[in-house]
Amino acid sequence: MKDRRELIVSTWLQGGSEPAPNAPTTSAAAKPAASVGRPVDAALIAKVEVQDAGVLKLVADEKIWSDRDVKITGIPAVFAGLQFTQHKAHGLAVKFKVKTDGVVYLGCPARWGTTAPPEDAKTFMTAEKLMKEGWIREEPYEIKTTAADMTFLIFSRPCKAGQQFNYRTDKYAPPILLLR
Repeated sequence: MKDRRELIVSTWLQGGSEPAPNAPTTSAAAKPAASVGRPVDAALIAKVEVQDAGVLKLVADEKIWSDRDVKITGIPAVFAGLQFTQHKAHGLAVKFKVKTDGVVYLGCPARWGTTAPPEDAKTFMTAEKLMKEGWIREEPYEIKTTAADMTFLIFSRPCKAGQQFNYRTDKYAPPILLLR
């Protein structure tokens, strides 16, 4: 099993075409930048070093931000047992460095900067920009919160150790990382 897992990660990180085990197949022409809920193997998740954030268990009723009472209400079952990064509500960006090769899961507020002035929002990362950088929208996975306008859309990307990222997607809500 370990050899098979390493083969899948190696193939995925090299851009190969071998799908994750039990992954549903989709037509690349029909939906090139979205997965349809592929399984999550925690052993394949990259270790990351994140700046200015706490790391907590990803469970219902946990506060999504350290300084607000907005709580997580819905978590896809495939993420059970994982952790997430908790910033202040106005922490603005998630900054992280990949420490080991593997898959990184990023949760982005679905508002995509709609609360910011248009000139500011132009500088934010969008779903389209993420996909151009190799991120895949993990449909239908979303993390729900008690705030009616705050749902986190999940993206994934195979990453190499040493890569660094800095993403801001919304005026008030920084993205989160899902960690093992």
